[in-house]
Amino acid sequence: MKSFEAIAPELDQKLEEFHTYASQEKKLRKKSKPYRIGTFVAFFGLFAVGWIPVIGWIIAFVLFALVFILGFKAANFHSKSDKLKNEYKTSFLNWYFKLILGEETHYSVNTKLTVQQVKQLQLFPKFNTLRAEDYVKSKWDGLDFEMTELNLSQENDEDYTLKFSGIFMIVTFQKEMSGKTYVLPKQNRKLLFNRFPKEHQDTLENAHFHEYYDVYGVQREFTRYLLTPGMMERILDLSKEHKAKLYFLFNKNKLFMAIDWRKDLFEPDEDLSDPMNNFKILHDQLSTVKSFVDTLRDQRQIWEG
Repeated sequence: MKSFEAIAPELDQKLEEFHTYASQEKKLRKKSKPYRIGTFVAFFGLFAVGWIPVIGWIIAFVLFALVFILGFKAANFHSKSDKLKNEYKTSFLNWYFKLILGEETHYSVNTKLTVQQVKQLQLFPKFNTLRAEDYVKSKWDGLDFEMTELNLSQENDEDYTLKFSGIFMIVTFQKEMSGKTYVLPKQNRKLLFNRFPKEHQDTLENAHFHEYYDVYGVQREFTRYLLTPGMMERILDLSKEHKAKLYFLFNKNKLFMAIDWRKDLFEPDEDLSDPMNNFKILHDQLSTVKSFVDTLRDQRQIWEG
């Protein structure tokens, strides 16, 4: 992976494109502001006058109409802003990821993942709503690699609970092994009993590791082959360094890995006045993701053919 200093000269050539995007985004924000404020004021005005007989009801009806009209306008500007951002991301991030990772890299704004596909992995707590974006496919150090930003939540008419928000990755090894092992953040056993029989819970020699992570697998020899003392310490170090929960599923020749970061990734920074800082933020985020994949270098036997 190229350093930021190495690619900075080529980024200079993209400044005009970024300034065009920033200028258009700024105009949309400026135009939408009166509509957003108007919607807010009209909405709360409903509660202020709605109790007054006759005249208050008439005013409330007018305010209700204003909420609808102004809200529609504000939503329209928001839609235009999203479309502009996606057009910019498609153009810029596709180029940027190729520059950093190589010409084999492919980027797409959207990801075709379904709730059922993710549920089948049994990696995450119960959820019913999935949102995925920013899909990247590449080859790092001989490993086929895919990643996407993933948000999972449990939603109904009365409640919303965020279950996972971060990066979801799939790494494909060059050789296929026989086995299946889960490494999951420490959870209440009641949350796991439907997913993993208690007899599949494995206890390794690293007691410190088990303070933060549970391990599940049918074939214990396979689990110990993967989770060497060095590998467990590296997982703990990464989790602590980035203040994130990690999820792992080793299944035959694939590693499914998730990083619960709880932050929006690969988006243009709110401050559009410093494009090089925007580029640096994106590079740092991708570099951090790469550091998780580099963890596998300590376990070359699991992916070298």
